[in-house]
Amino acid sequence: MRLGAWWQRTNTKAETEADLDATAETTDADLDRELVDIATQRPLKRLWIGDSHATFVAGTRVRPFDVSSEHEGVVWLGPRLMYSIARDGFPDPLTPELHGVSLDLTLTPVVLVFGEIDCRVHLVERLAAGGDLEFVPLFVERAAELRARVGAGQIVLLGPVPPSDKGERDPEFPKNGTLAERIAVTRLLERRLSEATASLGDRRVTMVSITSFLAGSENGELAGQLTDDGTHVNPLGAELIRGHLDSAAPARPG
Repeated sequence: MRLGAWWQRTNTKAETEADLDATAETTDADLDRELVDIATQRPLKRLWIGDSHATFVAGTRVRPFDVSSEHEGVVWLGPRLMYSIARDGFPDPLTPELHGVSLDLTLTPVVLVFGEIDCRVHLVERLAAGGDLEFVPLFVERAAELRARVGAGQIVLLGPVPPSDKGERDPEFPKNGTLAERIAVTRLLERRLSEATASLGDRRVTMVSITSFLAGSENGELAGQLTDDGTHVNPLGAELIRGHLDSAAPARPG
């Protein structure tokens, strides 16, 4: 079944609510199988793993597993914190859709996208209360463990998207602390992530900062033209990130 056919079928009106529920379950399962089939037919150019920022940057739907038009895979782990990954590690399998699925990642960069939620929601209060960022080195170690587990040739730790106060407050994306405070903790997290990655001493695990070209001014705020909701990058911002990654950590040819 082609993806176009799947979209058409999900838009077909069911006669009863029960039929609609059954149709949704069937089509979700069909799409999962088709996406996994697409991902295993030939190696992915890049695999993104992270919170919703991974889906926004890769240009896919917000679902547990998806494949973009550029043949880049995305595993969305929900609103997961860098802190919780450091504490608990990465789920195994990464998502049920990939249970028992073998992906050839030997030449495919795996990009981890975490940390923005930590900065936007938790770290201002945590650091003000005397907390620290010692979970960051453990997160880097978890990334190295994941690289070995999935057989990836390279793991890229993407720095967090800079903060913004653009738009109305959205309860689904809370912002704690002032903009200046969130910018400050984002800089601290990014610096600690860079230091921890360098200390790991594994050339297969690298860190890429994105602040320099996403910030609209020297104060470190996300440029207004690069976000629509004040939290995620829009397509223009996503294009800048992918272009930067193509230089820093080129995608697998194919």
